[in-house]
Amino acid sequence: MTDACAKQYGYVIFDSICLFLSAAEVRASLTAEVAEEVAEAAKPVLSKLEQYIVTIAAKESTTT
Repeated sequence: MTDACAKQYGYVIFDSICLFLSAAEVRASLTAEVAEEVAEAAKPVLSKLEQYIVTIAAKESTTT
């Protein structure tokens, strides 16, 4: 995984947490450094996250 890719994962994960917590104002404080740190912390679970993304994106998937 490239550094740019890892940073994008960090942004997505941070955005998801902000949405979940209704913490939109916190999102404005996100820096590239924080995104990289989030991505680094998430590395152990990224393969599982990628599986979920594939499942959600599949044409035959449903909202349930």
